Amino acid sequence: MKVTIPKEKDSSITEDIPLKLAKYTIFAGENNSGKSNLIKAINDHDDFESYNRIFIPAENIQPQDKEAKTSVVSTDFFKLLKLILKPIFDKDEILNGLVKRFDNLDEKKEFITTVNKTLKDFGVENHEFDVKISKEEFEESLIVKKIKGFVRDLYKTDVTDVDFENIGMGTRRLIVAALIRYYEEKKINEGEKVMILFEEPEAYLHPKLKKELYKSLFRLSTRENTRVLITTHDPYFIELGRGQYIYRVFRDTKKKDATTVKLMESDGLLGYKSESEINYLIFGIPSKTYFIELYETLLGESDFTNDYEEKDDEKNEKRSKYSKLNQWIKTQEAEGKIKIEFKDEKKDNPKISNLRHKLTHPTEKTASMPEEEINNRIKELKDLLQVMRAKRK
Repeated sequence: MKVTIPKEKDSSITEDIPLKLAKYTIFAGENNSGKSNLIKAINDHDDFESYNRIFIPAENIQPQDKEAKTSVVSTDFFKLLKLILKPIFDKDEILNGLVKRFDNLDEKKEFITTVNKTLKDFGVENHEFDVKISKEEFEESLIVKKIKGFVRDLYKTDVTDVDFENIGMGTRRLIVAALIRYYEEKKINEGEKVMILFEEPEAYLHPKLKKELYKSLFRLSTRENTRVLITTHDPYFIELGRGQYIYRVFRDTKKKDATTVKLMESDGLLGYKSESEINYLIFGIPSKTYFIELYETLLGESDFTNDYEEKDDEKNEKRSKYSKLNQWIKTQEAEGKIKIEFKDEKKDNPKISNLRHKLTHPTEKTASMPEEEINNRIKELKDLLQVMRAKRK
């Protein structure tokens, strides 16, 4: 689905942002990149008026004081709760029972009889007054809106029930996650158009719980009329959602720091969707996995180079692909096409190859390898790939 987010006054969205939203869409970026502004703008967009939108912000998912005094059901937690509870109160045995009990109350009968007797005294012969419970109005106005979320405190204290808005943020978000899972597993309202907008679902969650929440959100997105959008700055959610639409959200210095998005497709250096590459591009995380992927890509593309003669060494053994690659790297450095570090003065052993050997034959020292070392080698590999591909063209 294509949609254009218009620029906003007093916002980081200073230019129109065209988006293509999938059934499950991830917006990832660093803090203050504009993710919150973006997802709120999507939530308010006219194109989604027909959707029942549930927006779960990163913070303050409890009712605010002013909301609690007016319409607590307007808050997003209670919208989600209402979405789940509505089918329960649609059941005839509950509502019909309430209606029947009300109609049969002696007090109600006495009230109606007395009023109608007075009407006859006034000369009204062809009309009678009555009151009844409307199922629809009863459900909307008197039950769901009056429901109050609370947590039963199991600690050995005098406190028993704690209002939802008075419990810790971590517990609140876990309850929301549990509600979403229940909503998904019970297949509630499958025919209704629903959009879940969840800011930072990873917040306060153990990795195992993150995975379970991701699976519930993803299964929701497979429904015909349901869309799920999340914002995140958690590399694990990138790993889990690797095959989905992932947008990098960032401030573009060329556009006066305007919030900008870029779809993370298979157009990176690796040529395929890799969570390690996406996390490097979005969050600047130099992982060992990304280094190995880049090295193997470079090795796989190195056969086209013919800048050196393929000769047997002193032992009359043909040089391996690794030694060929090392020789090619040395040649590029000698010709000034790239600056690269070596382990020895003869420049026969690039640090890139040395690191690759360490990572494929790990030791205790490898496990505690400085991040800066990995990042420097990743930068060299990226430069080498660009030199190699430029020459191929």
